[in-house]
Amino acid sequence: MEIAREHAEEMDAFERWARRVAAADTTFPSRAALEEATFAPVRREEGVVGAWVEREGPDPWSLAMRRRDAVPEELAWRRARLGGLQEYEVAVAGARRYVRARSETTGGAMLIVTLAFE
Repeated sequence: MEIAREHAEEMDAFERWARRVAAADTTFPSRAALEEATFAPVRREEGVVGAWVEREGPDPWSLAMRRRDAVPEELAWRRARLGGLQEYEVAVAGARRYVRARSETTGGAMLIVTLAFE
């Protein structure tokens, strides 16, 4: 829960941004442009070492801040709720701390936003 509390502000801001970009994904002229816009807010954030946005459901896609990186599959995710209704999932792998949020987006799809901090 401490991990979620520590990074809630950054996570909330990036998730709101990712939802807006995902809602407009078809308006970008290329995948590279979509990736550039998606990760612009966190690309130079101190401590952010990874970022991913995945759209599940109709018209699925997946983006990574660094194309070769993927969210490690072996992470043991735990749920963390901070006040209100916002629920996160958190995981730790070595020095990296991961925070993930899920939200519904356009067309009945699910948007999964993950940030990794070190």
